[in-house]
Parts: sequence; C-alpha cells; structure tokens
Amino acid sequence: MSRFKQREKIMEKEKRKMLKFGLGQVVCTRGISEKMKHDGEFTQFLLQSLESYIDCDWGELPKEDKRQNDEAVRSGDDRILAAY
Repeated sequence: MSRFKQREKIMEKEKRKMLKFGLGQVVCTRGISEKMKHDGEFTQFLLQSLESYIDCDWGELPKEDKRQNDEAVRSGDDRILAAY
C-alpha cells in the first residue's frame, strides 16, 4: 500500500469515528518528507504514530503529561503532547 493510500486510510478513519478532538492540519519538515520517500519502515512508523495520536494513545509520556492531555481533550483548551 502506498504511503498516500495509508494516509487516506487514516484520514478516513478519523472522519468515520467520533473524534475526541480535532486533528487540525498535519505537516512535517522537508527532512522528514525526504526520509519518508526513501524509508518505508520510517513512513509506516509515522503513520502508526499518527493513528495512535488520533486514538488518544499519547505514547511514551509521564503519567502527569498523559493526564494533562486527557484534560485538554475534555476541556478543548491547552496543548496535546505525544511522544512515540
């Protein structure tokens, strides 16, 4: 499956389910874009990480940051941080 098809699949998943928060615009640096062109495993990791983020799986964060993210989702205020 091409990286664009994978991205479309993730975006469709976002549209289909009730989101707890708006994803907004997803962007990446030129360096990340170039790496994605040449490294399918890296691209897959990024897409899986984005899907985890959409599912409110905040990755490898301290409990306090995860709690703050959950509160930000509930309130609609504050930032949401994730690390994968």
